[in-house]
Amino acid sequence: MNLSLSLSLSLSLSLALAIGDNDAFSSFIIIKNNSFLNTNRTAVDLFHFHNFFFFFFFFFFFFFFFFFFFFFFCVPEAIVPVLYWLLTELGREKGREMRSRSLRDGMEFRMETRRGGGRSSSLSLSLSLSLSLPLSLSINKYRSHRFLFLSLSHPLTPLSLSHSLSLSLQSYKLKIYFYHIFISSFSNQKSSLSLSLSLSLYIYTCFISSFFSFSFSFSFFLSFFLSFSLSLSLLSLSEVIYISKRKKKRIEF
Repeated sequence: MNLSLSLSLSLSLSLALAIGDNDAFSSFIIIKNNSFLNTNRTAVDLFHFHNFFFFFFFFFFFFFFFFFFFFFFCVPEAIVPVLYWLLTELGREKGREMRSRSLRDGMEFRMETRRGGGRSSSLSLSLSLSLSLPLSLSINKYRSHRFLFLSLSHPLTPLSLSHSLSLSLQSYKLKIYFYHIFISSFSNQKSSLSLSLSLSLYIYTCFISSFFSFSFSFSFFLSFFLSFSLSLSLLSLSEVIYISKRKKKRIEF
């Protein structure tokens, strides 16, 4: 599994989770009307809603998938380690070592990824699951946080706020339970650590965005870019650890 397949898997899983929720459509329409109590679905609202998802399909499936497909299948093998060295920021000394062995390490890494080894496949699965979380949480969080918005828009009482927070936490507990089953079935300890860190970041982002009443697009792109940067940093860190361990084994032998 390479990064393009991970992105396609993550987007399909995100849309399945978002569309599978019965209240996701109505929640977005309610937020768009700026009326939490009005649940009437008009033709104009549905038209704007479908336009939003057409833009979403065009942006992600065309731009991101085409970019990564072109990068991982059409770019020569020798350029991949150089770009990898620029992303990891190992410094001058580590950069000299990786530039001298860039072609060999890049071909080994690409061959392991194409074979679907345990290390590469677990990292790709971790990255794909990490990218699937922001969309499902940012869309479905309005179902649980609709009660929180209602309590914040009215005079605050401890009872209403505690009830809203309990409903929100119950929704997140169900999502955490689902992802825990999925992770324990298809992942190992390294990707579970990556996903646990990413999941804590998503929950923090969603709670902060709900309290400050950020828009749907802002909260989604904020969580998306934060999770993407975290996934890339963890991926680079694991690759650096793998290269350093392999170097120590070569020195020992």
